[in-house]
Amino acid sequence: MTLDASAIAALPKVVLHDHLDGGLRPATIIELAATVGHTLPSTDPDELGAWFVRAAGSGTLELYLETFDHTLAVTQTSDALRRVAREAVADLVADGVVYAEERYAPEQHLRAGLSPQQVIDAVQEGFADGVAEAAFAGRTIRIGTIVTAMRHADRADEIAVLALANRDRGVLGFDIAGAEAGFPPSRHEAVFRRRGSGTGCGSSMTSTSCGRTVRSRTSPMRPGSATSPTGSGTTRSRSSCAPPRTCRPVRSRPGATICSTTRSTCSTSWASGSPSTPTTG
Repeated sequence: MTLDASAIAALPKVVLHDHLDGGLRPATIIELAATVGHTLPSTDPDELGAWFVRAAGSGTLELYLETFDHTLAVTQTSDALRRVAREAVADLVADGVVYAEERYAPEQHLRAGLSPQQVIDAVQEGFADGVAEAAFAGRTIRIGTIVTAMRHADRADEIAVLALANRDRGVLGFDIAGAEAGFPPSRHEAVFRRRGSGTGCGSSMTSTSCGRTVRSRTSPMRPGSATSPTGSGTTRSRSSCAPPRTCRPVRSRPGATICSTTRSTCSTSWASGSPSTPTTG
């Protein structure tokens, strides 16, 4: 059997590591930039998309992160965040994705006066819009959210609290991201330990688990998105949480676990990395 591009696109897929602010459509970036007066490397969608790919493939994390200067500049309002989230779902559906975990840092979207909770509200509304549009077209997709704190900042505790406060609204976990050199995860160890104890929910760099390594995640960014690199990146996940009382494997989900705690929904979502219900806002 020979698979062509259309057949591959139609296959159901799972995306476990996708940056919401790293996959904007070039045309959307141009339109939003014009409304806020932000200067871009190009105002031609094809040229801008090519620029992002080159920059994303620069070879160093610091240079790669410069691409986010532009995507973040145009996602500082509720309307922009809702639009970008809705379009992200549409693009994932077009690629045949049926389940995705989207991640972003609320603290990166506060320049225009939004609060971190307002950022989450806008993004979740956009995801709900996208899921509804997909359903109307006869397609099904589930979206979960990983809320991220920046390594170089001092808001990890605040963002972890925010993640827990929204765990019944589609937030699956808490993560740290950003420049690694000079900002080791040990700077946030107390946050991981404190937020992982007494809640049944643990957190780590990329995923969560019951006191053990869950899995390594390798995923390219969305094909056709503004910052899609030509290759893919691998991140290793290691737990730093206090293990819940008991954990057992899920036979229908290889590699996933369910832990018995005082909050089963939370332990299922955070321990296995999968939402217990579809995200609908």
